[in-house]
Amino acid sequence: HMTTLDFSLCASKKYIDQYGAPKSLDDFGRHTMIGYPQNMNTPFLKPNWIFNRLNIDVMNNPKVLLINSMHARYTAVKNGIGISVLPKYIVEQDNDIQTLFPDLKIPAVDMYFVYPQERRNSKRIAVLKEFLFQYIRNTEIYN
Repeated sequence: HMTTLDFSLCASKKYIDQYGAPKSLDDFGRHTMIGYPQNMNTPFLKPNWIFNRLNIDVMNNPKVLLINSMHARYTAVKNGIGISVLPKYIVEQDNDIQTLFPDLKIPAVDMYFVYPQERRNSKRIAVLKEFLFQYIRNTEIYN
C-alpha cells in the first residue's frame, strides 16, 4: 500500500462566477457535470458514483461531459467547463479551483505498488519502489 487518494467535488472560480455555485445537491441537474465514460476500463472502481448519488442520467444528457483522462478532466474544470470529482492533491495545488460541499463523503482510492512476483528481487523494482515511497513521504499533500 502506497497511499490513499482522497477526492473533492470541485469547480473553477471562473465556472462559479459564470454559472453560480450549486446551493444543494439537488442543484446539480442544472450544472454541467464531467465524469468518466461508461463501459471503459477505469483507473479505479466506480469513478462516476457521483452521478448515481445525484440521480443524474448520464445517457443523452447535454449537461454531462465524459472524459477518460484525469488530466483532461482537471483541465476542463480549470477552464470553467463544468464540475467534477478530482483528487484533493490536485485541487489543493490550484487556487483557481474551489471545493464544493467539503463535507460530502467521497469514496477514497487506495494506491498500491504492484509488480510481478518473479521480479521481487529486481534491483530496478527496488529502486523505483524506494523512489515512489520517498516521494510520497516528502510530499506535503500526503502528510
